[in-house]
Amino acid sequence: MNELDDYLRANRDSFTREALTRRLIDEGHDPADVEAAWARIETHPTSQPAPSGEPVQPPMGRAGIGTGALIVLTVLVYGGAILAAGATIRYGGAVSILMIVYVIAVLWGLVYSIRKLLAAPTRGIGWAPIWGAFGVAFVIFVGLSGACFAALGPALNASRAVY
Repeated sequence: MNELDDYLRANRDSFTREALTRRLIDEGHDPADVEAAWARIETHPTSQPAPSGEPVQPPMGRAGIGTGALIVLTVLVYGGAILAAGATIRYGGAVSILMIVYVIAVLWGLVYSIRKLLAAPTRGIGWAPIWGAFGVAFVIFVGLSGACFAALGPALNASRAVY
């Protein structure tokens, strides 16, 4: 077993990377060895050394039917928001500009959310990473929609012409 790896694993939750690196270098360890140790433990963040000293790979999952269902739900919700935004472009003026910006932001949020959902099962076994990724998708959607609704009132007033 490597003493640098063990030390970094034991202390990385209590100290910053910079503080641990500085401490090890100050104690006389080669900076290249310290960086190599960081690379090893970051490659296998949850792995524990096996009795032979070889790191054990963390269990990896893959996207299943539940993740697929959450992706479909995410696409439907974001898609519905895009369609609703498209329907309000007919107001013209500031509302149209706001809706175009909203559609671009929602498309970005949709792509980001799907990527998070697809990557979630590889972070570990179980539903926690997947529900966490779905929570991120939900928060992004609510945040974008809330910002749009907050700006929609003044935009509607600005688009009305005074005759």
